[in-house]
Amino acid sequence: MADLISVVIPVYNTNERFKACFESVLNQKYKNIEVILVDDGSSDTSPQICDIIAMSTDIFPVYVLHKLNGGVSRARNLGIDFANGKYLLFIDSDDQVTPDYISDFMEAREKYPDAGHIWCGFERSSDHTRYMFSENESVSLVNRDDYYDLVGKVLTQSPCLRIYDVAVLKQDHIRMIEALSLTEDLLFNLAYLDHVESKKICVINAANYIYLDSDSDSLNHKYREDLKEIYDNLLDRIWQYTNKWGLTNPCYVAKFNNAVFFKYVEVLNNTFHSQNKMSYFEKINFNNRVLRCQRFVDSLSLMSITIPNRLRRTYQTKNYLWVRVYERIVFIYGWLHGKSKRRT
Repeated sequence: MADLISVVIPVYNTNERFKACFESVLNQKYKNIEVILVDDGSSDTSPQICDIIAMSTDIFPVYVLHKLNGGVSRARNLGIDFANGKYLLFIDSDDQVTPDYISDFMEAREKYPDAGHIWCGFERSSDHTRYMFSENESVSLVNRDDYYDLVGKVLTQSPCLRIYDVAVLKQDHIRMIEALSLTEDLLFNLAYLDHVESKKICVINAANYIYLDSDSDSLNHKYREDLKEIYDNLLDRIWQYTNKWGLTNPCYVAKFNNAVFFKYVEVLNNTFHSQNKMSYFEKINFNNRVLRCQRFVDSLSLMSITIPNRLRRTYQTKNYLWVRVYERIVFIYGWLHGKSKRRT
């Protein structure tokens, strides 16, 4: 008999978008599933939609867990605790999946029984960009030593791009960190990578998950006062895990510093978010302290990616005013160049 799959869907104020999400679950080719809807204290009609769906669906069991609002991590953890399946998948209630989403996972699971991890690709709805490990093969067989290459393909963070062994999650008590609302999914995946005995990773090169990223009010677009602390903790954990896994040669160190550079650039940009109430010069001074952090200073010399020499030198001044001047010059040049091309 086919293995039972638990599909955990946290639901929070997604209204009609959730109907489209659930429709994509109904259309799955693989049918031996249970769906666990965790209503995270929604204030719209989402709770009623969940209840109606549970009562009207007879293809597979649908369970609804209503709870006070506590964040997506708490909702996902409740789903793990409730799960009855051998394997577990997460889907976000405002996203969608292709009909092959679960069946491809299970076919890969059967074909590659020694793989500890089965992942898939995804598509961003805003620009229809597809993210996969390879465009040249239907399945890529890699392992944990390829972690930084997987990072470069944007496949390591989302919990919705992989299938989890429920026994591992429960026995080793792998859970989302509920105090975090950013990076908690990546830390969860790192812990799972570390606990599963097999290092082998099977990546299905199909965009079976469709990420609907049109909501400008999502967590990824908000100003975060503590973003540097969040990323410092994340980078510490990545470094600890990858050192434990023996990824310490110069090539891996360079790829780690690529991640350091991009995370700190996010911090610098976050400082100038419109929601930040600091004065202009307070923002400059804060970013100056970021530029002087030893981890960021080291990343400029250790990373393997190439950035314009003038940009690198402006970072190395450790004065963010020069970075702002450089960015403004690049913007004006691009605007003038575009204008002259339109005239011709």
